Parts: sequence; structure tokens; C-alpha cells
Amino acid sequence: MINQLTTTIRTAWHTRYLRSLFLISFAVAILFPVIDRYFVYPQFANALILDTEKQAVRVARHLALDLEPGPDGLTADNLSEAFIEEMPQTLKTLDLWKIKIFSRNGETLHSSDVKDIGAANKHVYFHETVALGATFTKVVLKDTLSLEGQTVARDVVETYVPLMEKGTFQGAFEIYFDITDRLAALDRLLFTSQAILLVVTLALLLALIGTVLRATKAVEDRRRADAALRESELRYRTLVDVSPDAICLNSPHGLTYANRSAVRLFGVSDKEALLGRNIFDFLSGRETNAAKEAFQAVFDSGQGSQVFHECHLKALDGRKAEVEIMVLPISGEDGSRLAEVILHDLTTRLEAERYHRMTTVVFEASAEAMMATDADKIIEMINPAFTKITGYESKDVIGKDPHLLSSGYHPAEFFAEMCETLLREGFWYGDVRNRRKNGEIYVARLTISALRDPDGELSKYVALFSDATEETMEAERLENRANRDVLTGLPNRFMLSDQLGTIVSNQRRPHGSSAVLFLDLDGFKPINDTYGHAAGDIALKEVAKRLTARVRDDDVVARLGGDEFVVVLRNVSDRAKAEEIAGNVLQVFDDPFDVGVAEVNMGCSIGMALFPEHGEGSNTLIELADKAMYRAKKGGKGRICVYDPDLDEARETD
Repeated sequence: MINQLTTTIRTAWHTRYLRSLFLISFAVAILFPVIDRYFVYPQFANALILDTEKQAVRVARHLALDLEPGPDGLTADNLSEAFIEEMPQTLKTLDLWKIKIFSRNGETLHSSDVKDIGAANKHVYFHETVALGATFTKVVLKDTLSLEGQTVARDVVETYVPLMEKGTFQGAFEIYFDITDRLAALDRLLFTSQAILLVVTLALLLALIGTVLRATKAVEDRRRADAALRESELRYRTLVDVSPDAICLNSPHGLTYANRSAVRLFGVSDKEALLGRNIFDFLSGRETNAAKEAFQAVFDSGQGSQVFHECHLKALDGRKAEVEIMVLPISGEDGSRLAEVILHDLTTRLEAERYHRMTTVVFEASAEAMMATDADKIIEMINPAFTKITGYESKDVIGKDPHLLSSGYHPAEFFAEMCETLLREGFWYGDVRNRRKNGEIYVARLTISALRDPDGELSKYVALFSDATEETMEAERLENRANRDVLTGLPNRFMLSDQLGTIVSNQRRPHGSSAVLFLDLDGFKPINDTYGHAAGDIALKEVAKRLTARVRDDDVVARLGGDEFVVVLRNVSDRAKAEEIAGNVLQVFDDPFDVGVAEVNMGCSIGMALFPEHGEGSNTLIELADKAMYRAKKGGKGRICVYDPDLDEARETD
């Protein structure tokens, strides 16, 4: 047993293919844990940290709902006794390790660990990152120092979340999440995956080695059998022996000879397996008796039959075939009567006929529409599904060009590219908008194949298509939902950014300019508070309707969310023209709004940024217009302010 195993391993190692498999498997077993540890694990860990950071932001926002910072930002006076008393329950409910609350200058106003209260946070990251409105997160592993210089006994994610109000830093939350158990679970998952991969790799390698060795032996056995057969053919090849038909010689006592075709037909390994057997033991069918009578007539009267009789044949290997059999008389070397039986295998022809009938049924019954044309693209045949989808019957389309299905939706270049692809690659796949017989447009999911004859000449085109109208419409609805505001139907932030970017790119030429108006509604919140969100939604939709009607056709109106809208004015000649249009926009708020339950009044504050005077990036222009809007609102609302870097940036600094 050991010697056999040693021989097998030695053989496998000296086989280049198997040796390569050994080396590849070994490399995989070594490299995967390294990749898992230094690439996959960090990815999962980073995802865990990012998720924890998002949770911390949500917790901070939840806590901030109960805080109202004063003019000096967040102070101890802003922390109510109820807020402080609820802090332990908050820790328990949200499964937190620690919470700290800092003032604007870094003083610890409150902490779930009382010894931290009153301490000042003088770290650079607090004053240069968190105080500027950015979240700051760090992973602190157990038994190491936190950002505050304290040793922690658990693995935690420490996140600073700034408390901002109208762009001004008011204070910050420091939130600790305990991730010890989750990191341990990640380590266990990593170890388990590495162990499973190693076991599977070894099992597959062993199975593959066994399969290849068996296949090698089978190939070697087959090679030896083929060599023996070739040697026999060289000695005994005759016209009869190489005949494609099975030819047997029969005495009254059984078969005395069988050629190679007979050996194959009867499912034996060599002709000796047939010698002495009765050929009619293999045959059945209604014409078998006629063949037997002809066979017996050879021995009784020396007369055979020139007629083929169709019979069923069941070979020794279980294979079934349809054959034509003819019986002819011949004389043996000793003058005895022998019967030469010729069997012509009909299986291939009958299978071809059955296949043709089956393809006809498939063609007729297929749920996909099918159409065949000649090389000149003249329709030769269609199936019922074609009629069901298009409404055209055979009499409507046979002999005509498929262009009659065209809807006019696609340009000529589309079909030119389709033809070029067909000639180059032999097939084309895609969606085409065609027209039914009743004039209705539909989407055909189309596959066209170019068929060539044995000489390589183009002979036919075959087209298969299904009705993909509903699927396409649903995809378009989903795309529209992703790019437009659900309430108003206006472009959302993503679509606005894309459209504004295109406008800016197209106008990067002399004398090209645009304007971005940032609108914030005045008096919208009381409508929601007094009459409910349904009334507020009606008001927002009416604002969208009025804005769209007031601006030019090629301008863009978008809703960013809440009560904020943006209008992009294309191709304005100068600043005065932009201000004139902005004034027209402001006038849409002169009339009251009917919200169903009452008529209400709203105003609007508008900030304006000009391209390219104030900036060239789409996001930059929106941000600058936003700053100008805040100046307009601060100056009394219902005003239009054009971005001024001296005024707006000074306000940001203050």
C-alpha cells in the first residue's frame, strides 16, 4: 500500500500538469491567509469602524435634540438636570461605553465618567478638525492609550462629533463604542474561513490528482487498444471491411464473419464476440419476419432478396438503432451456402428527420419571436410568436424588408453599427424600439445571428426577440426615481450637480456665463406646524410649479430638500440680466398659496453666484450661492444677494 502510494506521488510529481497543480495549490494555501489577514481583514475592520462612526453621529444628533446652545455655544447651563439624569439610561439603551460633552473651547462639560468633568481638551485634532465641523474617529485597542491619554480595558471606537448650528461650531460629543466582541467575532470568522479554504483546497487537489491519474490510465489503455486495432486493419483491410455498412456472413449455425461496421453496430469490442451468434437475436420490428424468410430462402433455394427491410436493432451494449437489412446468397470456399447480410444504419438519418420535426415544433411553439431572412435581408419565414408580439402575419411580411418594423426612434447610425457588428462578429444583441402593426411602440430584446454556408459565404440572418417593453419601462421609472425629487418631480441634488457640470463644461469659452440662484423659503415652517405636513407638501409642489413656469425653458429648477431650491440660469449676458431674472423669480411669492385648508403667504431669500466670475466648479457655485443666501436672509429676508467674497467670507470667519 505504501509502495503504491509512493509510486503514485512520484508519477504525479513527474507529470508537469500535476506538478503545476501541486505548486499552485501550495501557493494558494500560503498566500490566502496572508491576503486574508493584510487585505480582507483590514477592509472588514474599516467597514466596522465606519459603521460605528455613523452610529456615533446618529447618537450625537439624537442627544443634540435636547440641547439649545446659547450665544457662547454649548455651556454647562445648557445641560438640564433631566438630560444629565437620563445619561446613564442612554448609555445602557444605546450600548455605549462612555459619552463626553465639550464646550466650544474644549472644556469637558459633562461625562459619564465624572472624573473627566472640567478637564480641558487641548489636542490639535479637537481645535483644527472637530471645531471646523469634521467628525474625528480613532480605534483604541484594549490596554492602549485613548485620545485623552487614558488606558482603556476594552477595544473601543472613539468618535468626536461636532455640534454645529448654522455653520457655527457650538460644542462636541465624544462617544465611545465598545467593539471588543465584534473584533473577536471577526477574528474567529477569519480563522474559520482560512481553515475551510485549506481543507477544501487539499480535498480538491487530491480529488483532481485521482481523476487525472485515472484519466491518464484510461488514455493509455485506449492508446494500446487503438494500436491493436490499427495492426488488425493493416492485416485484414478489404473493401468489405472498410464499408460504412455492417456486413456479416452467416451459415445456418450463426455468424462466421463481421466487418468493423458490424462490430460497432452490434456494440461489441471485437468480431469474435459475434461469431456463432444468430443475427436475428438482435432484430425486431414488423419487417423482421420478411427478412427471416429471405434469410432462410438462401439456404433452402439459394435465392436471396434485393429488398431492404426496416428493422429495430438492439446492440449488446444496450444502444438502439434503426437499420435496413438486405440478405444476399454467396458461396463459401467449400461450396456451402452462406448468407451475406448487409445492414445500413438509419439512425443518423432518422435522428436528423426527428430533429427537423422537433425544431419545427420549437419554432412554432417558442415564446420568443423568430424571423429568418436571406442574405439580402428579405424575410423568408416567421413564427406565431412573431405575429403575437408585432401583430404582423406571414402574408404581411414574407418577401419584405424587416425595416417595416422600424419605429423611427433609432438614427441611421444605429443600424449601420448593427450591420457592421453582424459582419464582423457574426451576431448582434441589444434592445430596439420597433412599431407594432397597430402603431404601438414596443421594446424588442433582439438577438441577430449571421449564418454562413460551408464555403464561408453569408446565407441567412436569424433574429430572435422578446417583448421587453414592461421591463424597460420599469428600469426607466427606477432611473427617474433616482434622479428626481419624489415630491415635486424636479431634479434632485445628484441630477442638478450633473446638469450644472455639463452647463459649466459647455460654457468654458469666451463670453459664456451662467448664474446659480440658491432659494430658501421664508415662512414655510409655520405652515407645517399649523396645517400639517400634507399642507406643507402642497405648498412645496406649488412653489416648484411657479418657479418652473417663471424661468426660461432652458433654465434648470431643482429641489435640494426641505425648503431649499436651486435655479440655474443658462447663458445670461451679464450680472444685471441675472439679477433681473432673479427679481422675477422672487415675484412668484407675491401671491398667496392655496394649501387646501387655507391660503398662506411665503417669502424667499435668494443668494446668487455667477460663472465664471465667482467660480467654475458646480459644487463651488452652489456653495457660494448658499453663502450669499444666508446673507440675504440675515439682512431681512425677501432679498436677493449676489455673492461677495469680502462680505460672505467675513461672515463665515465671524
